Amino acid sequence: MPQVAIQYSDLQLLHSLFCGTAGTFSVYDPHERLRSNNEVKHVAGIPCEFNLSANGFQELQSMKFYFGSKRWASGKKFIYINNPDGTMRWLVPSANSSASHLSLYNAGSLKAKLYKSVSKALFALGLGEWLGTSSFYVEHNLEKEVKRIYNISDKEQYSIFTGTRGNNRKVVMAVSDGKTVTHFIKIPISYRSQELIENETNMLKELSKYDFTTLSIPRVSDGRIKAFARLTNVKPATTISAERISDLHVRALTEMYSCNHERKAIIECAAWNTVSNNMDWMQREHGLSNGLDELKTRRIIHLL
Repeated sequence: MPQVAIQYSDLQLLHSLFCGTAGTFSVYDPHERLRSNNEVKHVAGIPCEFNLSANGFQELQSMKFYFGSKRWASGKKFIYINNPDGTMRWLVPSANSSASHLSLYNAGSLKAKLYKSVSKALFALGLGEWLGTSSFYVEHNLEKEVKRIYNISDKEQYSIFTGTRGNNRKVVMAVSDGKTVTHFIKIPISYRSQELIENETNMLKELSKYDFTTLSIPRVSDGRIKAFARLTNVKPATTISAERISDLHVRALTEMYSCNHERKAIIECAAWNTVSNNMDWMQREHGLSNGLDELKTRRIIHLL
C-alpha cells in the first residue's frame, strides 16, 4: 500500500523545531500568517491559543511566536523566505552577517547566481531583511534552548531549511563561523526521517574507517544520533560543475569499490531476484493500464 505523504503546516514545523514537547502555548498572529494555505490552525495533540486581534499581545502568558508588526523585546527576530506556495522555506536570524542559507540553495541558473551574489552583499551590510518575505519573533528562551540542544555556540550563526514535503522530510540547519559554513545539522520530524538520518550517520562512521585519497567524507561531529546528526561540511570553497563523468568520478567510485565489495554469482544477489520476479510478473497475461500501446508495451517487455 502506498504511503500517504505527511503535510506539516508552518505552525507544526515551528513547534517541532523550537518547542519540542512543550505543553500549551500561545501565538500572536493578527494577520493569520501561520494559516498560510493550510486550513487547520493547530498542532495535533498540543493545545494552541491563537490571538488574532490587533489590540496587543501582552495578555498572552505562554506566547512562543509573535507575528505582529511591532518589535517584541522578549523574542529573537527571524526572517523567513517563502516557497512559491506561500509556506516557509528558510528561517534566518535577522542578526546574521552571512547568508549561510545559500549553502542549501542550488544556484545553477543566471538568475539564481545573481540572487546569491545580492544575498551575500545584503547580509554583509546588515540588510538581510530586504530578502525576506517577512519576519517574526521566537521567544528568547526557546531560541537559546535550540542552540544548546544542537550545540551551536554564541560565536556561530545558523540558518534553517524547512525541508522537502513528504514522509522523509527533515529540517536542515547550516551552521557557519560568520564567513564559511562549517556544519550541517539534520533534524528529523518523523519516524521515517529519523531512521534515514541514523542510517546515514552510521554509514558515515563506517566510511570514516577508510583512508580515502579522492573522496571527502563528512565527519559526524556529535555522537547524539538518536535525535539528530551534526555533520562537517566538506564542500570546497570553489567548485566546478561537471556535466559528464570525469576521471575524478571514476577514481572516487574505484575507492568506494575497493573497500566495499564482494564476489558472488549474479543469481545470488537480492537485486537479481527482484528483477527476475518483476519480469515474471510483466510477462503474465493481464491488462496494462499505463496509457501505452499494448503491442509496443509487449515488444518492450520482450526486449527486456
